[in-house]
Amino acid sequence: MGRLKRAGSGAAELVLWEEQHGRSSSAICYPNVSSCITVTARVSTGVAGVHLTIATEAELIEQALALLKSDGAASAQYIYVIGAIRRFKIGTRYAGVDTRKKMSALIRGAINPHAKVLFFDTATCKQDTHIIVRCSGTQLSAAWVDSSVARVRGAAFPQLEGLVQIPTSSFEQR
Repeated sequence: MGRLKRAGSGAAELVLWEEQHGRSSSAICYPNVSSCITVTARVSTGVAGVHLTIATEAELIEQALALLKSDGAASAQYIYVIGAIRRFKIGTRYAGVDTRKKMSALIRGAINPHAKVLFFDTATCKQDTHIIVRCSGTQLSAAWVDSSVARVRGAAFPQLEGLVQIPTSSFEQR
């Protein structure tokens, strides 16, 4: 089994590459999401998240959700799943997340049974995107940008142009 890597804890802005998790006081960037999903929650100290791939093993997905809970997501009212959801469902080897209904049940069971799990599929946007999630007060906002026109390098939080905001009405609840 692989290992999740902690990318940061409490930094103002954080970049989470594949199979990384962390907590930020204001924003998380998930680079190069092409067949991945991201799971993000508003926590009392900012925002916490994890970046999962189709190759992420079942035990690692469950560990990631437990870490998200320990990062403060246990009291989150909303948990956001953003990414290439259709591609992820087709490619994952973990049957526990091969439908949105199963993902939602797993997330609520691992983090907060009363949370609403909201989904946005970037597969309808572009093949490969960067996702930015920001918190302001009690609210989260999310945006994406085509990764072919914007680069993310290492742990430096990018200043991306051309971000497309994801309207709250575009999220689906399961």
